[in-house]
Amino acid sequence: MCKVQMKTVAENEAMSDEEKLAATKAAKMGSWYDGWRPYCLKCNTFARMSSMSYGFKCLSCGNMIGFDCTRLQESPLNV
Repeated sequence: MCKVQMKTVAENEAMSDEEKLAATKAAKMGSWYDGWRPYCLKCNTFARMSSMSYGFKCLSCGNMIGFDCTRLQESPLNV
């Protein structure tokens, strides 16, 4: 089994705007619109996550994901 290294907030913030957009579009797949935000699938609110400088954050459970929609090292759900 291959263990994938999680990215950090700093790594995501260091990306260029073009890299951030490309990563988000690739993770979303399908149609695209400006201002898209993913749903949080880790808590029971099923609310859209808030846009942050490093990606997205669920204001209910605290889950933090990068622009590629994978969990970040600093996410409180990693505990």
